[in-house]
Amino acid sequence: MSRYCLILVWCTLTSLVLSTPTQRNATTNCFPLISSNQQTNFPSGNLSCVAIPEDPVKQGNLKVSTYHWLQGLDTPLVYGEEAARHLQNVNDGIQRSLKTYADFVKNTSTTVNLVLVPAGSIMDWGITGRQSGTPSILHRFSVLVADWDEGYWPDDNRWARTAAHELYHCVLRSTNVDAASSSHSWSKWWVEGGASFFATTLFPEPLDPTYRMYSDSRHPDLNIQASWQRYDPTKSMYNQKYAASLFLLDMYTRPKGAQSLADIHSYLSKQTPARNEEAERRRVAADGYAPDHFKVFAQRFVDNVIKEGRSSDVKATVLPPYSKGYRAAKTVKLAPKSAPFIWTAYKLVSFGFVRLDLTLQAPDITNKMTYAFSTESQAAQTILYYRPKTGKEWTKLDAGATKKVYVGCGSGPQEYILLIVSTDEDAPSKPVVKVTPQSSEKCPGKSSRRDLGESQEF
Repeated sequence: MSRYCLILVWCTLTSLVLSTPTQRNATTNCFPLISSNQQTNFPSGNLSCVAIPEDPVKQGNLKVSTYHWLQGLDTPLVYGEEAARHLQNVNDGIQRSLKTYADFVKNTSTTVNLVLVPAGSIMDWGITGRQSGTPSILHRFSVLVADWDEGYWPDDNRWARTAAHELYHCVLRSTNVDAASSSHSWSKWWVEGGASFFATTLFPEPLDPTYRMYSDSRHPDLNIQASWQRYDPTKSMYNQKYAASLFLLDMYTRPKGAQSLADIHSYLSKQTPARNEEAERRRVAADGYAPDHFKVFAQRFVDNVIKEGRSSDVKATVLPPYSKGYRAAKTVKLAPKSAPFIWTAYKLVSFGFVRLDLTLQAPDITNKMTYAFSTESQAAQTILYYRPKTGKEWTKLDAGATKKVYVGCGSGPQEYILLIVSTDEDAPSKPVVKVTPQSSEKCPGKSSRRDLGESQEF
């Protein structure tokens, strides 16, 4: 199920050219053309509609037939400027999707019946299913998309994204039969996150803070325009649902080692449903693909350099209510014989990450302090990366190793960003960051001034 528009789609790659007909000739009952689950939205057993255009749109092995519900026997299909624009927007979504998705089903004939149905007749913007009575081997799908209605937001591309989102569900089900049965929350990252990624890549989100595209009961006042704006690093990637599109978006837009759309579709086509969350965690950790990409993703997330598109300068920035929980800031100022400073990464989960902004200060102006930071109690696939706050390159700090930092004698505080990433197949232990004062010496030309005592600032 998708958050995109309500369109009824049967999967077959065809090029679609929608017109805005003011007359209609032959009418048909679309009820048999949709899935059994979709039919429950129309208890009368009838869904009068007309094909637009009369012939399906086809490209390669992908064909789409589009239908519009009949508002009344004597009512034109298009009933106003807004409705006409809505219809054209759906058409744009189909046209561009076909050009991209046809390459994904070169060896699989895929047919889609896309039906615009009355807004309010379904709960979501769009719903995808398999045409009633059709065996899975035939790859025939149906998509319901909401028709235009008063009160819709002014983003025209929303309905193009809805069409692209639902059509990708059809394409993925054609190349991955498990996609249809992956209804568990821990599978939605590749089912819904994948469809959201392709939809927003073909039709970027508007990112207009004056209106909202999505709602969240936990943050009812937020104007959320993109599903990936809700990515929470303290939740496992495989529990991000629609927001996991940010992980795929980074893989596609990063300047080094970027994956093509075909690469990402191929990866999604290899996913399989897991019986529970633990099995999903182990499956993803062992797939030979996600762990390496996730480590890079975490670094780029912290650096705030993920882009909305390859040719876009717009940053794909997560909204603060979702990102602030993964970040902590600590200032450490220790006397030479003080006990180490300890910080525990309690919020770290498998396929998640946490950040510590660490500021190191000398205890007074007359001495130079040598600190060393390290990690303890980390799981096998939990890694600490660090960089100076003003730096651009991340360095991996191996388990048991230390990083020495010299502070004082005019150098001022030293600021570092520490990033802890887990791709463990089991729930990781909570690693500990330890900062230890190692030595102190007088600054040249400074008079001796004691007592440093045991003062500490954490």
